[in-house]
Amino acid sequence: MKLSPRLLRRVHLLLGCFFAPLLIYYMLSGLWQSYGLDDRKKAQAEGGISAVFVSASAPHKHLTFPGASSKTSWSEPYRWFVAAMVAGLAVTLVLGIYIAFTTFRPWWGVALAIGLGIAFPILLLWSSVRTAAP
Repeated sequence: MKLSPRLLRRVHLLLGCFFAPLLIYYMLSGLWQSYGLDDRKKAQAEGGISAVFVSASAPHKHLTFPGASSKTSWSEPYRWFVAAMVAGLAVTLVLGIYIAFTTFRPWWGVALAIGLGIAFPILLLWSSVRTAAP
């Protein structure tokens, strides 16, 4: 069974649009967590914007509404929706790569971009590894 390119593009577009708001939230909250802006101890000491980052991280970190206790309330349906988002993103990315390979010429440009997309973050992480002095 061969799927039409038009149908693949439509599925790619609709999945991307449906999950885009939650993906943007997860990207941004992951970014501020990477920089430690969601540090609970710092927020309790300083308040202000740090407290906003802590509260806004609750859905990402604890599957709960901002301000609610993660010990007493977390959403199992939200957990499943996040799993569906991950699956939807995976399908969307695979469709996007397929579409790129079938429409972009030369095809090796797509392969090179994917290879660099794998190698570059690995090199950045590897460049920060320090060996212990004997």
